[in-house]
Amino acid sequence: MAVKLRLHRTGRKKQPYYRIVATDTRAPRDGRYIDRIGHYIPLANPATVTIDREKALDWLKKGAVPSTTVKNFFRAEGIMLEFDLLKRGLDETEIEKELQNWQTIKQEQLKRLEAEAAMKKREESDKPKAEKPEPAAAEPKEQSTAAQEEKAGVEEEKTAEPEQDSQEEASDQGEESGKETEEVKASENAEPEKADEAEEPEKAEEPEKAAQEQEASSSDEEADSKKKSE
Repeated sequence: MAVKLRLHRTGRKKQPYYRIVATDTRAPRDGRYIDRIGHYIPLANPATVTIDREKALDWLKKGAVPSTTVKNFFRAEGIMLEFDLLKRGLDETEIEKELQNWQTIKQEQLKRLEAEAAMKKREESDKPKAEKPEPAAAEPKEQSTAAQEEKAGVEEEKTAEPEQDSQEEASDQGEESGKETEEVKASENAEPEKADEAEEPEKAEEPEKAAQEQEASSSDEEADSKKKSE
């Protein structure tokens, strides 16, 4: 018959209570068992594990195979180490020395873990104090208001620049239109002057024509007088 060391569940719903038992591999998980070695209470704070050391070693010597959880419990209690030393054939005195060394190492490890947990708690308790200084919290608000004012000033400058540009463009357009009107007026004034200049030569030609006509008439009169005298 193959024997296995495993957990046997008892207790109420959502309140488990496990027994560490030696049972036949063919038996159901929560069925009948051969021998009870200890118990495990997971809901306790901290979880408690109690094991009968002599019974556990006896069943291991008989060839019983522990489950993974039960094997972890045996390792935590040093049962698996003692069983390995017995298989090597060491004396009781040597086994006791090895177990004492193992216990000292385990205690040192527990102390280190406790010290690390205490340091973490201190750091967590110190963090809120460092994160909530009143003057330091006021500075960012002042900086934020100053930044908002700077942004508002930049936006006003940006809005003022297009207005100035539009005013300059309007003044340039007004100057151009004024220049165009002046040129038009100058051209209108220049045309009558040209007309007067064109009339002046005609007026100057009229006296010349009158003088020529007088000379021609005088020459005709002289010719007539000569004929009459002859």
